[in-house]
Amino acid sequence: MGTWSWEQVTDFIAEQPRIGRLATAGKDAEPHVVPIWFRVSGDEIHIHSMRESGKTHNILENGRFSLVVDKDTAPYKGVTMRGAARVLSGGEFDWDELVRGLAVTYLGPEMGPGYGEYVASTEGEHVTLALTPEDWEAWDYSQG
Repeated sequence: MGTWSWEQVTDFIAEQPRIGRLATAGKDAEPHVVPIWFRVSGDEIHIHSMRESGKTHNILENGRFSLVVDKDTAPYKGVTMRGAARVLSGGEFDWDELVRGLAVTYLGPEMGPGYGEYVASTEGEHVTLALTPEDWEAWDYSQG
């Protein structure tokens, strides 16, 4: 275990697209973990979601999150973040640009645009989850 600066955390995340594992819990404290695509923007992490999803529901109830982003091949390294979360409506954040951009980032220029269009055209209320990490723990087995 080690301590990384926020710059080291974002440098690690930017090395390549990495799937995150987002943990939330509602008022019942029942944990809910899902894989997510994400984008770092300044001090926040943005995730596209639907209003009726479990993760959105939990963030509306609890306002907290934990997120793990790691490298799944040796030498292993990664970061676990915890902090405050909020739900941004379409009027507060451009979810359409986010979902289309994430699709290209994670699927590439050939598959990304079509998948981004598919998700963007999904019926229901689209939202952006804004995560603000307050603390984190990092590990890097390539050192020491």
